[in-house]
Amino acid sequence: MFQMLNDKEEPPAILSISVNDAVKAKPVGMGNQSPEMTPEERNLRVKNEYEKLLKLYVHPHLKPGRWISGKADLERVLKEAHEMILLCNVPRGRQAGGAHAIAHTQVCNTDPLRFFVLQNGMVVINPIIVNHTNYSVFKKEGCMSFPDDPMKEMVSRYHKVVAMFQSFAKKDDGTVVLTKPMTEHLTGMMAEIFQHECQHCNGHYIYDVDHGPEQCLWLPEGMPLNLDELSALYEEEKHEEKNNNGVV
Repeated sequence: MFQMLNDKEEPPAILSISVNDAVKAKPVGMGNQSPEMTPEERNLRVKNEYEKLLKLYVHPHLKPGRWISGKADLERVLKEAHEMILLCNVPRGRQAGGAHAIAHTQVCNTDPLRFFVLQNGMVVINPIIVNHTNYSVFKKEGCMSFPDDPMKEMVSRYHKVVAMFQSFAKKDDGTVVLTKPMTEHLTGMMAEIFQHECQHCNGHYIYDVDHGPEQCLWLPEGMPLNLDELSALYEEEKHEEKNNNGVV
């Protein structure tokens, strides 16, 4: 059961829930196994489950994720996030350790939604970077959407950012809701992950020729919490950027 928190409601004490808890996800490779299985049979089961999950990836594309609102979007997020979290643990190409996070744009090119999942099961919905340090630093990163490319050595990232996003919450009666937008100060690797995934949501990749750190300069003073207003501002800025530079 899904609903939105209204302006008069206090947010639940637990601001986020694990999709793994919500849908009782099983570890990759453990489905339908029995104690009688031989090691070879278990290895084959894992291999088959890995291959099934790897088929979720789509070819890199420039379509940004659509802002999420409403019951239908929430049901879709919870359903598809389950497989995405499992996918985080599946090696691909040079990325032998799996992924810290995966954005929905990496597994959908028809109607991608603006969210990503973390390996620990958290779902980050409608994420944006709203503030960051003045100067960026260079980091080494890879990308699951480019499994055969070497790690990129000089990826420009801000060491500290402020992210705004929503997530799932569970009320006392068991109802799953979408939280109000909340902000969090992030540093180090978590700041890098949020920047990397926000850029996926925007249709950008670290291997783009003109890649730069995730910018938030277009955000106005006193940023609106209404997602419709925020979406309109974002699209207006991107349209202006395209007209000025010829790229998105």
